Amino acid sequence: MSSIPTPTASMRSAYGEALVEVGRTHPDVMVLDADLSKATKTSMFADAYPERFFNIGIAEQNMTTVAAGLATCGKTPFATSLAVFSTMRACEQVRTSVALTNLNVKIVGFYGGLCTAENGPTHQCIADIGVMTSLPNMTVLAPADAASCKACVHWAADHKGPVYLRGLRDGEPVIYEENTPLDVAKIQIHREGKDAAILANGFMLHRALEAAGRLAEQGIHVTVADVICIKPIDQRTLLEISKNVPCVLTVEEHNVHGGLGTAVASVLAQNHPLPMHLMGVPDVFSGSGRHDSLLAAVGLTTEKIVENTQKLIRGSKGNNNPMGKYTIHERDVESVSLPGRDHKMVVKPENLGSDLLCAGVAVFPAGQHAPPHVHDAAEEILHVLSGKGRMYFDGVPEPIEPGTFMLAKQGVEHSLEADEGEDLKVFYVFSPPVKQGSYDRK
Repeated sequence: MSSIPTPTASMRSAYGEALVEVGRTHPDVMVLDADLSKATKTSMFADAYPERFFNIGIAEQNMTTVAAGLATCGKTPFATSLAVFSTMRACEQVRTSVALTNLNVKIVGFYGGLCTAENGPTHQCIADIGVMTSLPNMTVLAPADAASCKACVHWAADHKGPVYLRGLRDGEPVIYEENTPLDVAKIQIHREGKDAAILANGFMLHRALEAAGRLAEQGIHVTVADVICIKPIDQRTLLEISKNVPCVLTVEEHNVHGGLGTAVASVLAQNHPLPMHLMGVPDVFSGSGRHDSLLAAVGLTTEKIVENTQKLIRGSKGNNNPMGKYTIHERDVESVSLPGRDHKMVVKPENLGSDLLCAGVAVFPAGQHAPPHVHDAAEEILHVLSGKGRMYFDGVPEPIEPGTFMLAKQGVEHSLEADEGEDLKVFYVFSPPVKQGSYDRK
């Protein structure tokens, strides 16, 4: 759909512009604010339609109840504040006055996630999606950029029923071109690949696209999709994506519990179980600092998305081995001289006959049985020998030839830390012979 974007645009300004646009076509639209109209850009609507704008003051509970009252009179109110106040301070009013009564109220919360940054955890909002998705009748939207935010406003104005729209702060990377036709209720696919799927929304979509670009440079091709509508989630597209990849990773600027990852896992667990990894804020309150620093502290970086995707792909390969069984043969060796730390070793084993192919070797401390990831590594080496893949050493791509394997010490996958002369054990991994290029892993 789009390449990795670099320009930025203000989602808040896009929101204000979209309100003016829907105000022009929807005379029933009214806007309420909690004394934050300059920050949320609802001031644009106030300038255009002053008789349809109400500043309720610093009173989100009251603002929500007023919005509910307007909805009972046939109006379509957009009640706007910061996400942490719209969903936390006014939670009881949203539940009882809006969701329970299924009224046509639009709750809009800006500065979702960690983007309030220096204001600290009291203003950061990492639980809003979890709160709002748990309320019956509530639709939950989390756009990624200015254009998709505009599309969400137009969609919400036409939709009958409660909607929560999560906005960000400023300087969001441009994902969608201005005026792109966009059905925000549907999952939007930006890249397609067969090795994994990365599902994201909000600010994390840009980082997911960055990660996909870096993975592609390593020969790993992933699907990247934008899940704007978290509830109700687009199950049809989600299942179509999941049936074409061996594993799924979700990434979101929200508590790892209760957000996008939970919504995706709920669908896949019941309809198409497969390996998953959920990336988000790891159930902790953040500190105060720059937005990028806070994201890095909780692992929400492009580098971590790349790393976790690589690990997830490696871990999922044991689930589908069309080449048949492999066997582990082991023997003890003494005083193996190694060229240093973190090196790979080429081994040329004896000819064992035409009915077996030596796929590679792994070296571990003597006296240890073959650990589980030796078996996982066997799947990887078979994939490589068929000409379909590459081997990785601590996340760094390395070409590998038949008869070459990775080295690992107990507890450290895909690397070796051993002193010269250390007693080691060698594991030979064997499989039935494979024709070059015949192993097509899906």
